[in-house]
Amino acid sequence: MTLYLVGIGTKGLEQITLEGLNVLKRSEKILSFQVRPFEMLEFATAQDLVDPEFIDDLYQDGAVDNDNYARILNHIHAVGREFGTVSLLVQGHPLLGVTIAQRLKAAYGTQVRAIAAPSSLDNLFIERWRDPLDRGSLMIDANRLLLFNQNLNPEMDTYIYHVCSVGNSATDFLEPWRGNRLELLRDQLRKFWPGDHVIEFLHSPEDETGAAGPVRVITTTINEMTTAVKNVHFGMTLLVPGVKPKHVDREFLRLLVPVKPAVDHVTDGAVR
Repeated sequence: MTLYLVGIGTKGLEQITLEGLNVLKRSEKILSFQVRPFEMLEFATAQDLVDPEFIDDLYQDGAVDNDNYARILNHIHAVGREFGTVSLLVQGHPLLGVTIAQRLKAAYGTQVRAIAAPSSLDNLFIERWRDPLDRGSLMIDANRLLLFNQNLNPEMDTYIYHVCSVGNSATDFLEPWRGNRLELLRDQLRKFWPGDHVIEFLHSPEDETGAAGPVRVITTTINEMTTAVKNVHFGMTLLVPGVKPKHVDREFLRLLVPVKPAVDHVTDGAVR
């Protein structure tokens, strides 16, 4: 079996690439995960694709995350015994925060290929008009940050994913706040920023067509972030803006911005 992880972007199916579409047209089996059924069915008919199979019910609310992914892996394995070319459609970019991608790679190696599409992070950059290279940016998973007690650079914009399930092994996607230990993340952030540092929970809500709308922002401080826990859900990212750098290397700055020679006066185009 050759398995393609096809990203569809963040705006329904309108951001799927030509490469992704061509892969779907060659696929003997299409599995759809967290893609709106009516939109997927219309798309499959318009593009003359094989009928997609929706596997969302394998990912169960309240179940242990590992068990959910095991069900999906087992199903894909069964499909692979019957079909030679299989595509799995996923939201956003297939390698950004898509846990199943790493497990599939471990199971199938070079038989798995990823087809890129715009990610949720791309959408946040555009909606918040932030260049990730302007101040430097760090992107990290909330649970890995805490698990490894990793250091953060307060001068960089920091994007923290999966803030809806801090310290929670269960998949509570209907009421994620019930098991979300957001206070643990708060305490970690206070090691690097003052408690009154302003932060933003960012979410791109879907409209009635499944397309991502303007980013919704919940603005709070590190100290007060736990008060927003009931509004923090799947699809949200926490932006901790970087502070102004305290030090500038003046010698290196001169390499970037050479100092022009002083001009006393100009005579016939000559500098004297």
